[in-house]
Amino acid sequence: MKGADLPSRAPLPLLALNTPEDLKGFATGCDSDVGGRSTAKLELDTDPKRLLPGKSAVGRFWGEMRLDVQPGKERTLRSGYAGFRSMPRPTLFGEMLHNVSYHDYLALRVRAGGDPRTWNSYFVNIQTEGGYSNDLWQHRLYFKRSDGGWEDVYFSTTACKSSSLMRLSLVPHPDSLARSSHPSSIVIPPSVSLPFPHIHLSSQIPFDNFVRKNAGEIARDQYKMPRNQLRTIGVSILGGNSLVAGPYELGIDTISAVVEPGDIQEAQSEKA
Repeated sequence: MKGADLPSRAPLPLLALNTPEDLKGFATGCDSDVGGRSTAKLELDTDPKRLLPGKSAVGRFWGEMRLDVQPGKERTLRSGYAGFRSMPRPTLFGEMLHNVSYHDYLALRVRAGGDPRTWNSYFVNIQTEGGYSNDLWQHRLYFKRSDGGWEDVYFSTTACKSSSLMRLSLVPHPDSLARSSHPSSIVIPPSVSLPFPHIHLSSQIPFDNFVRKNAGEIARDQYKMPRNQLRTIGVSILGGNSLVAGPYELGIDTISAVVEPGDIQEAQSEKA
């Protein structure tokens, strides 16, 4: 049994958005659920112009980001957010959790669309088991490409700490998405010219760079994320923070955990 006790550090596929069955495992929500006017939809995209090679469908999160509110909500609501997340997975023996203890990066295969002004307003959100019920781990999601293609963004542990600590008071807690009526700025320029939108790369985020938030505010006490107890993973767009409104669109294929940035290709192939 040599090596039987060694933990696997192979790429770990976590979530996919390629089939109708995949989308049943996600929930969406936006400020219109509580009196705002933004919209949010998560559906399959089968347009060949936007597909990855070898894929018949990918996820498409899109809608209209609006900063105004419904009548009577002007003094009680700050609008400008939308999001989606994976749903909890209860079983007879307790909830199924993702264990990424032996992986260093969260890797997302994504594509930015819609109004380019909205591209700098996306955040990745993780909810873990334990701790306070309002805890949420969050990290900014940047895009390098300006052509709407599938891309790679690599966040080093030193480059992202300060930008991760921006005030993010609009993000809804994942539980609010479960109650949703929907069951289911400046863009960083590319460092290298990549004129082919169908060439896919990936966005990879160190787990240690996620910031702990509580009830929508940065928590006073920061500690490392319990990576063996991931409940849900999602993405939100917070136009209200940057005062950006307009049509937004995020293409998303799969979400994985990897040890090295180059491991993403193997992880996505296994999930597909």
